[in-house]
Amino acid sequence: MTEYVPDRNPDPAAAPVPDRRPHILLVSVLFPPDQGGVEVAAGEFAAAFPRLGFRVTVATTTAGARSSGSVDVRVFPRDGFSGRVAAFAREIRPDLVFVNGLFLNGGMGFPFDTDGASGTPVVYRSHGFNTAFRIHWRHPPFFGMATFVRSFARAVLNDCKFRRLSQNVFLDDIKGWGQNFDIALASLLHPKNVSFIPNSFTSVARRETNRFRERFGIPSGDLVFLNVANYCDRKGQVDAVRIIREHPELDARFVFVGSENNAFFSAAERLSAGDSRIRLLAGIPRDDVIAAINSCDVAFLFARQEQQPLFLSEAMSCGKPWFSTNVGSVSKMRGGIVLRRRNGDSFVRAVRELLDSRRREELGTEGLSFWETNYSPDAVYPRWKRLLDDVLSGHIGNRY
Repeated sequence: MTEYVPDRNPDPAAAPVPDRRPHILLVSVLFPPDQGGVEVAAGEFAAAFPRLGFRVTVATTTAGARSSGSVDVRVFPRDGFSGRVAAFAREIRPDLVFVNGLFLNGGMGFPFDTDGASGTPVVYRSHGFNTAFRIHWRHPPFFGMATFVRSFARAVLNDCKFRRLSQNVFLDDIKGWGQNFDIALASLLHPKNVSFIPNSFTSVARRETNRFRERFGIPSGDLVFLNVANYCDRKGQVDAVRIIREHPELDARFVFVGSENNAFFSAAERLSAGDSRIRLLAGIPRDDVIAAINSCDVAFLFARQEQQPLFLSEAMSCGKPWFSTNVGSVSKMRGGIVLRRRNGDSFVRAVRELLDSRRREELGTEGLSFWETNYSPDAVYPRWKRLLDDVLSGHIGNRY
């Protein structure tokens, strides 16, 4: 056996080059391949940050998440997630922790133990905390009043944590007692570490626009109104199906796409039975969802609650007109119709207006221009670059 003798004059060119880019730990409970808005936003951040000059490690609970390219993904159990990730942060010592947040009144709480950050700056991306009574009114006890009141208490407790963070980045500056009370509270009590940057989603525009229709048997000449959202009470698919059934004169196809085959999907399916205009799909691949957006004529939402809907942003990137209830940041968007009220009359008026091809073309062009100026990666990520550089250098401001 030949004895190993270390090379006392190693080739400098052969030595590994240390990665000197600032290291970001991106904490996101949800992550691709799951397809919801928070998940896709996390995937977009993970892909964009290396292009901005950062090294990225992702901590998530999503079992199917995988490392790719320059992004290292670590999967942790959901039980005790915040503490486990804080311990991991102490181990790898990132330069910055970026928390991609859930709806914090949805049950899980803040997904990172800031007491274990050891002085590391923490940037929190909020995806909403809704205090609107219309979201809670049907729930016991007291017709949702107890849940409604508790949501304000949670907002105050969350704000006690948020004021210690380096930056709290919200999707928009719409705030008040009935919507986004957390933004109103943060802007009033600690405005210096509050910023507003929308989510950015890469354009899903494709040249092939008929693949979805061919696969699911939808004639190429039919006018298609498309709804893409998780099947649940907040998204309102059952209500929309009921309205469509009550108005047989609406001459169009109404296609609903969601990720779950659950009780709300089943209820919508029962309501739509026998009406060939309505098609409900669940659990189709992401590529088919993108194909559906490209092949539709109009995008629509009938939700009770949203923040910055991923689906409408993607539809605008394809030049598609839309209509939606007045939820979240929808009132600031362009290229569509914001319903005055969430009822059948408003729904039907919007559908009838968008049966006009010239009106659809006009709104689609307006929406694409709005997306390019406000939501495209070229418009949004330079703002994130300035914010993250400022946080790393110790600067606190809200000029973004």
